[in-house]
Amino acid sequence: MVKVTLGWEIVYEFEVWIMDHHAGVDLILGTDFMIPAGIRLDLYNSKAKLPDEIEINLIKSASAREDTEYGNTFCGGPTETVDVASRLTAEFKLQRRPPDATTHELWVRRVNQLVPTVRFTHNGRPSRVLLTNTGGKPGSCPAHFPVVQWVPHEVLPLTEGYVRVDSTKYRDWQVLAYDSAIDRDLLKKEQRVYAEWLSHQPAAVDRPDYETPTGIRHRPDTAGGSHQQGLSCAEQWERLERLQAETEQLQHNQPSSMALRDGSELEAESDESEPSDSEPQANDWVCLSADPGTPSLGNGCPIATPDRGDR
Repeated sequence: MVKVTLGWEIVYEFEVWIMDHHAGVDLILGTDFMIPAGIRLDLYNSKAKLPDEIEINLIKSASAREDTEYGNTFCGGPTETVDVASRLTAEFKLQRRPPDATTHELWVRRVNQLVPTVRFTHNGRPSRVLLTNTGGKPGSCPAHFPVVQWVPHEVLPLTEGYVRVDSTKYRDWQVLAYDSAIDRDLLKKEQRVYAEWLSHQPAAVDRPDYETPTGIRHRPDTAGGSHQQGLSCAEQWERLERLQAETEQLQHNQPSSMALRDGSELEAESDESEPSDSEPQANDWVCLSADPGTPSLGNGCPIATPDRGDR
């Protein structure tokens, strides 16, 4: 009998059967009377919560399967307490026969500053877990702490903090673990050895030797014996105005000289083009006839008639 009371009055009461798992009877509760009574169905965790926060495990949920292995969660962790110093790594082994990957999925979580790294065999089976301390102080992992969980597919872990091994969050953790696991002294030694090796290698491009200047070079003087560097701002403006006036004067005088030159060239061409009396014109015909009695066209040229041979 479940009684729901509000203050001193009973607002709802109903009877339910609660049995052990695999008892042969399944109990199905409907939401039509449970929601008004204040009973919440937590199908994610397969539980029913009463108003006084009493939880009742449901035998079957909406997402349940027929197989008996569904809903079983397997955990993995160290068998004893593991102490890890700063920027160091410790490891523990997992069970030899983990759940099948076709039914369960692997999830891992961090332990404070300890970042887990799952190692797999050549068959893809997880074999061990490395714990890297990314903090500046020593850290520890308690014995039998569920660092690793095998959860059935389409089901999420009940505890927060777990991520999949193929997720972006897990890859970000591996970046932190790799950065923390680097020995700084060894890294500096490797950098020093590499710099020494690189100094003995030939240059990839030509590197000519340039003379390093040790003084200030002075600008050489112009042809006039003075340069414009010592002029003040007003003097420089006066110089620019003077140069501009000279340029305009040259441009003004240039058209008159061009006109005089064109006139002289035209006169020379006219003198050369006048014909002489002794030379014939281009349009005059010069006809030479051996027979003075041959008729002409009026311009001194005879009329040529064909010789028919019958005269």
